Amino acid sequence: MTEWMSPATVSGIGVALLAAALTAALVFSGRGSRGHEWPLAAVALGGLAFQCVHFVEHGLQLGYWFRNMDAAPWLTPWAATAADGLTWGCSWVVTGKPSIGVELLHLLGNGIFLAGLAGTWLLARKAGTAPTRSLKAVMWLQSAHVAEHVLLTVTVLSAGRALGFSTGFGAMPDAWVATYRIWFHFTVNLGATALALLAVTQMAKGGTLGIGQWQLPWRNDTATRTA
Repeated sequence: MTEWMSPATVSGIGVALLAAALTAALVFSGRGSRGHEWPLAAVALGGLAFQCVHFVEHGLQLGYWFRNMDAAPWLTPWAATAADGLTWGCSWVVTGKPSIGVELLHLLGNGIFLAGLAGTWLLARKAGTAPTRSLKAVMWLQSAHVAEHVLLTVTVLSAGRALGFSTGFGAMPDAWVATYRIWFHFTVNLGATALALLAVTQMAKGGTLGIGQWQLPWRNDTATRTA
């Protein structure tokens, strides 16, 4: 099996393409007129679904930590596979950065979630309603979370190690860094996932998701649906 066709490479490229696809769909569908909200809905639901899986990953990582507190941070096999693929992809440009794949995986994953939240925000705006407090809160929280992962990725590339709030900017004893980072990101993802689910639930119950009239691309008629 060639390197290009290995599971790691395919998984890494797949995550990158998903992030690019959701971002592109968000940009182009955000310009559409009323009655064409289905692409935004796909971005919103896709980003939220991805985040739910991402949160489970962090939960499994925390469970592993409880059983192996002195071990190095653990990734699930599928996450480790994608990270390996991203590391291999980066090796064409940078070398000697073994942790770059992990940082890129987290950056792309959190970017996918942020794109989904932006899609939800635009759906509310298209419906002529104000975003809920929970949606505003999770947008701020996730934006800060993505900024943190941008910082971690950039510092790996520039300094050879991840430096950010979740790593104590290098001032924390090495024995504490792994534990602190595991708990930091688990807590942030817990709060962000809970707020996102609350926002979507509130908006759906209130009929303010802006999906009242969907015009699907493979139909000429307009199907009336309720949020």
